[in-house]
Order: sequence, then structure tokens, then C-alpha cells
Amino acid sequence: MATHKQEKASSAVLIVAPPSQRPVLAALADLSAAGLLAPFAWVEAPRDPENAQDCLDPRTVEVRDGALSASTYSRLVNHHGLERLRLLVLVPVGHPAGDALPATAEQFYQLLGLPNGAVRHSVRVVVPWSADPLPAELGRIGWEDVMVSPESTADPGFNQVPWWNNPATVPGAVAVALSVQAGIAGAVSQAPYDGAGPDTSLDVQVARCFVRVTDAHDVEDKLRHQVLRLSGTFPRPNQVSVGMQVMPYADPEARIEALTQAWRKRHTESLRRPPVQVRVVPAQTMGLFKALGLFFSFLFRAIIGAPGAWARGLVRRAKAGIASTTTSVIFGKDSAVDVIVGGVDSSGRSVGWRELAAAASSASTAMPEDMKRSSQPVRRDFGALWQDLTTGSMALVDGSGCANLGLGPHEGCVCDQALIAPALSADGVFEIRESLGDVPAGTRLRCWDQLEVDRVSSRLQELSRSQDPRARRAAECHMELSRWQGRNQHRLLPQVGRSLAEVFQATRADIDRLRGEIRSLESEDELGDLEVRQRRLGRILAVLAALLLGGLAVLAVVGVLGKVGWGLVGAVCAVLVLVWLIVSLTVFVKEQREFFRLRYRLERTSTQYPDLLANLRLAMEDLAAQGEAYAQFDRWASILTSFLTDPLGERDTERTAREHETVLPAGIQRVTVSAGTEHLANVAAALRTDVFQVGWLTEAWQALNEHMGAYLTPDQRQLLVTRQLSVTAERGTQGTALSNWAQGLEQGGVTSSAGAQRWGRCLEILKTGSGPELDLEITMPDGDTRQLVDYRQDLAQAAHKSVVQAVLRARARTGGAVLTQPRYSWYREQRDGLSETMVLMAATQPISPGNFVYPAPRDERVVHDWQQEGPGTSRPAAQDPPADGMQPWQRDVTF
Repeated sequence: MATHKQEKASSAVLIVAPPSQRPVLAALADLSAAGLLAPFAWVEAPRDPENAQDCLDPRTVEVRDGALSASTYSRLVNHHGLERLRLLVLVPVGHPAGDALPATAEQFYQLLGLPNGAVRHSVRVVVPWSADPLPAELGRIGWEDVMVSPESTADPGFNQVPWWNNPATVPGAVAVALSVQAGIAGAVSQAPYDGAGPDTSLDVQVARCFVRVTDAHDVEDKLRHQVLRLSGTFPRPNQVSVGMQVMPYADPEARIEALTQAWRKRHTESLRRPPVQVRVVPAQTMGLFKALGLFFSFLFRAIIGAPGAWARGLVRRAKAGIASTTTSVIFGKDSAVDVIVGGVDSSGRSVGWRELAAAASSASTAMPEDMKRSSQPVRRDFGALWQDLTTGSMALVDGSGCANLGLGPHEGCVCDQALIAPALSADGVFEIRESLGDVPAGTRLRCWDQLEVDRVSSRLQELSRSQDPRARRAAECHMELSRWQGRNQHRLLPQVGRSLAEVFQATRADIDRLRGEIRSLESEDELGDLEVRQRRLGRILAVLAALLLGGLAVLAVVGVLGKVGWGLVGAVCAVLVLVWLIVSLTVFVKEQREFFRLRYRLERTSTQYPDLLANLRLAMEDLAAQGEAYAQFDRWASILTSFLTDPLGERDTERTAREHETVLPAGIQRVTVSAGTEHLANVAAALRTDVFQVGWLTEAWQALNEHMGAYLTPDQRQLLVTRQLSVTAERGTQGTALSNWAQGLEQGGVTSSAGAQRWGRCLEILKTGSGPELDLEITMPDGDTRQLVDYRQDLAQAAHKSVVQAVLRARARTGGAVLTQPRYSWYREQRDGLSETMVLMAATQPISPGNFVYPAPRDERVVHDWQQEGPGTSRPAAQDPPADGMQPWQRDVTF
């Protein structure tokens, strides 16, 4: 449990010790391996370091997480941002080796260089290995001198037992004391003498040191998961202004459908532009003279035996305005329009919406530039669609409202994630595991990709009706697919996908209709039956003309023979011609009625032809743009699904590191924190009310956007940082920023600070007591349980007792010098989530070296009269302590 907060950039620790103290280094390494210590450096110093080979850059041993590695002093201190170096010299007294460093050696390390702005805190830690009165230099001017009370005690309230009764405990107890003096114990990164001024005395304090680390990671994980882990169900947002939760919609499916309709109504025009207004050709009436002209024209053609050519000539004149080159480009061999309309490529394979959109883009590009165009631009920014889609989705969940889609704030909320975007691990994906016709094995259908779902469904249905051996399995798969579609039909993303699919298919239908109208202008197939009727009519009129000519010839013969007068002959001929004309014209008009209608339709279509081509171009341009919009929607739907599945990024917050098991010294305790299951659930419920307020999902979405760069390429990240990247305007094709973001979220999950921020808010609520009270209990090393608050008070309000008196002379034992005192003690508390580290140095008043059992060395001339000075008189007297008994620099509880 590496809970320490010590930053290498701000502080460094160097412990200098003689060779006899290697057992202490081993004990420190064990504590470091257990995750209880911050990194530090160790120097095994010679007695004359100034003349050593490494005097210019002393060699050190770096200890980090239990691993020891060779290093140097320069590597320890030479980096920017170093604020302080804590220099600790380990001074063994009463040790049979007698290798305590001389003053010159200690001074050598004290005078080593530091970077500009860094300060050095020099502390001598005196360790009494025995009560044997061996000579020792206990205090030095310019150093903070502190002696470790020679005991291995678990609680400041317990009576001390000298550690030399059990020498095996000495290294561990010393290691605990060193960790406190160095500021490397657990999460506490401060040391007792960080705030002390220069020391000009030789006096020594005797200190009892205790470290307690509470491991609440298991409780914290459980509580955090109960508060922040959203497994398919969203919490009801809290409306802070009135202190009430937003009520769920009575009919969420109806509200989602209404939002989808509002979204479609608002954005359909950007997907499908209004067509060009086609000119109206008024209906035509045929007068007598025009009918006579057409009649005689046809009669002449009929007489010469070419009535079909007459009709064909009139039709071609009606098509005179049509550019055959244009239609050949559109409807020629391997035409892209055929792919769009038929949905299959040249090989007969069904194609998806991406291929259809590409074909539309290809067809619109192939059209001549001189073709009439729509006045509206071809390229469109679909960013507003996705902005409204994301905002509306958030508003449905967190009650924040979306005015563009008619959602009012606080009007209701949707608590079921599946109604917005079903998870990919649930109903979000339908997988076909075996090959069925031209549907390959492993096909994965997303619930929002309605175009692909419809294509695969039609192929399965077609296969199920065939005689193929796989027809039965195709029918079963089609039934499963239909049920899956039925479950998703009332959900938001599938409905939005359906809206886009309907617009896409409607545009394809428009292209098919326009293609038919334009192709009819080029086709002459309708003239085949018409020519048969024309030839039959020609024969009828020819017979009538022959009869007329025969009658006229008979009348002429009668008149020549003189049997009838020419006046009568003329009158009869006139009547005969009139009757013939009436009969022939009547037959002509009656028989040519369909032809006249065809001719009018062709003339009308020919007049409207430029407008039809403009609408065809517009439809194909729109279809290509809709394909682009649909590709963007596919990415945005994937992003929303990944986000709503884990909006706070809590899926991967499981703690996987396991603690190193070790037997700890008595002075340091690491205990496990636990809490009742029901109590934890009640606390979590109360915290959810405070954490999930109206707009919480919108805040989480913003946090997700802030971490978008983690999924982008370096170039895309650069554009994002310089605010040149608009993700809502990004294309949905492979390799774009939008595509990379969607794929990164789907593969790696949500990376966001939203969960950490909300959990930090929970910890603040628990710390300040403004919310629910979390009752925690700890399990002691002996298996007993205690309340955490009581366990904390053992150190925070410690009872002050005597240190081990065996190191003091008899005259010092009679007064209060042997007792630890609040004014000279130091307590720190640092929390890491619900876990915490508590450190206590309970110290006596400064004691003169002459009051210890260890005499001064013979060559030392101390400018003190030991007989005249009492305990503590050689160190400047402290000012009167405040009411709590501690100096301001000594007591500070930090969270």
C-alpha cells in the first residue's frame, strides 16, 4: 500500500550511518517493501569521508518499494523543484562497534552542495543500543538532536519495555523512529523539525515514535462502487434548489419518441434539400385546323406507306430538348445510378449504405458541369445534429433540459440506460456467428445501424424462402433478428438511426423515380404498339381515301357520259368529300387520342427535363451527404453507447495491487478497516443524493471531452490543443479524429476525471461531517476490533508517559524530564481516500547531555558546567505553549 505522498520534486531524504547500522537499513527496506515508506537514500559513511574516493559525489543506496539500487548524492538532489533535503545522521551509542561518526564526518555531509533555493534540515538521531556507559557525543550545535527512546511499544499509553531485553526488535524500532524523523512514514510527508529554527544548543530530546496506517481500500472500493458504479441504471438527479429528486417520466418510451420526432423535424432539411420547382406545362387543346393539318400529314404518310415514321418523327421532335450525352453518362453501362436504385453491384452482390453513398458521390461527380444545379450548397455541416443528439441524451438522464428539442429542465428523467443506448454487451449488438448466403460469419449488427440491419434482414428473409439447405437456419436467424429489432424499436439511438435510414431510403426512391422519368424520354419502347395502331389506322384511312377516289371517279364518268349534269355531279362530289372528311377525321382523332396524350406528355417532360436533371443531381448529392451524415452518426452512437455504459470512468477502478505481508515492528501498525454491509449501503445512498445533481451527466460528458486527446494521433492532438479541431464536423471515415475517439472508447473504455472528482466530493462530505457519518472499525493485529475514531485518538490525544529511564542518570529521573510533554511533541495525520496515516513523536523537554549515562569523550572540551545546569537549561527556553499544549509548528492535521 504505497500511500506516501512525498514528491521527489519537492523533498529528498538522506540517511547517513556507520557500517554497524546495516540491520537498520534492512528493517527500513522491509518496511519499504511493505509499501509503508516513501523513497529515501542511505549512505554507509566512512570515518573520513573527505578523503574517500567518492568524496566529490558520495555513493548512495536508493531504497524504493523495497528495491535497493546504487546511486549518488548528485542524482538525489540535482533536479528542479527541490525544496528541502532532510539530512539524518544515525548516531549509535552503547553499541559494541563504537563506530559513531566523528564531528568532521557529520560536518562533511552537512556541507554538501544543494541546488539554488533548497534548504537543508539536519537531524542527529541518537540510538541507544544498550545502557552501557560508553562514551558518546550526544549533542552538536547546528543540529537537531533527538534520542530514540529505547523501546518497542505499540501504543503511547502502554508502559515501555527497554528493547535490549529483546535485541532482535532494535532494528525495526529504530527504523520506525527514522521514518518519522525523515518524513517518509506512510502518507505523511512532513517531519517533526521541518518548521524548527536553527538549533544553537547541545541539548537532546528523547522521543517515542509511533506510526499507524489504516488500510480502508476494501471499504473505499465497495463504497465508491456503490456510489459511482452505474450498471445499466442511472440515479435520479437531485434538484438542489428545492432539495428534491427529479421524478422519472411516467412513460419514458413516449418521451423518447417525442424527442426523436423533434430532432427529426428540426434537422430533416439539412439532410434533404427541397427540390427545384419543376415548370408547369399547361394542358393543350387541339383546334380544327391543327387537327386537319395533322390529319392530312398522317394521310400523306399513310398513302406512301410510312405511318409509323410519321408518329416517330413527332415523338422525336417532342424530345428535341434532351441531351443524349447526359443520359448516357447517368444510365450507361455500369452506371452508379443502377447500383443506387438496385442495391447490388455489377456482380449481383448486395451492397451496404457506405457503397451506396460512394456510388451517389461518384454519379453526382460524373454529371456535366453545365447541368442545372440547386441554389443550396452541396456540402453541409452536420455538427448541429450531433450537438442536439448528445445534449438531448444527457438531458433525458440528468434533467438539465434541452430547449432545441423541447425538453424542459427538471421535467423528468430516464433511469434505464437501455432506453437511451443499450450496452454493446447486452442488446446493443446482434451477432451472426455462421455464414448464411452472402451474410458472412461474424457479422455484428449495431442496434442503431438500421440501414445495415434492414439489408441483412432482407437477405436472410430471401434466403429463408429459397430452396437452399440453409434456409431453415436463415429463417430462425431472421426471427431472432426481428425479436431483437422489436426490443430496440422504442430506444433513442435506434429511433434516430431509423429516422436517418428513412430519409436515406426516401432519397433512393426519389432517384429511382427521377431516373424513370428521364429514361422514358430516351426510350422509344412505347412506340412499338403505337406503330401497329398507326399502320392499322393508315390502312383504314387509305381505304376511305380509295373509296372517296372511287366515288369521285364514278361521278366523273357519269358526268362525261352526260347522263347527269355537271352541276349535280359537283354537288354530289362536294357532299361525298365532306362525308369522307368527317368520317376520316373522326376516325383519325378517335384512334390517335392515346398518341396525342403521349405526345403531350413527352413535350411536357421535355420542357421539364432540365429541372428533372437538376433534381436528380440534387438527390444524388443529398444521398452522398446523407451517407456521410450516417457515417458520423455511426461514430457518435458508438461514443454515446460507450459513454453511457460507464459515464464516470469507474469500470477499471478495481485495486489490483496486493500488500506485501511482513511482520511489522510494534511501533508501526497497519490495520484493516471494515464496515457493515447495510451501513455502507445507507451511506452510499445518502452520498448519491449529494453527488448526482441535475446536470451531472453533462458535467461527465465535458470531462470525457477533456480527455479526448488520449485517443488521437499526434497531428490530431495538435489541432485539438490549438482549438482547430471541431469534432462535431469530423467525418466518420476510418482514421479521422471522430473515428479514433469512438474506437478508443469502445476498446479501452471511458477515461475521465469525472469519477475521481465526484469521489473527492464524497470524501470531502465524509470528512467535514456535512453528510452521512461513516462508522468504521479496525481489526487489531491481535484480532480484536475497535472503532476507528478511538484508534485515531490513541495518537491524536495521546497520554504522555515516561521514556525509558535507563538512559538517564539518577538526577534526571526525579523530575519531569523523563515524561513526554505536549509542548514538545508532534502529531501529523494524512488521509489517502478513506485510508490514513497517523504519526506521533512524543518527546521530552530538551535534556542536557550531562544527564545521560553516556559520558562525553575524553578529548571533548564542552563549554558547560554540568553540575550547575539542570535538565533543559542549555537549550533556549520555549515560549509559553498555546492552550492545546503544542507549538504551532508541532501540530498540524492535514487531509
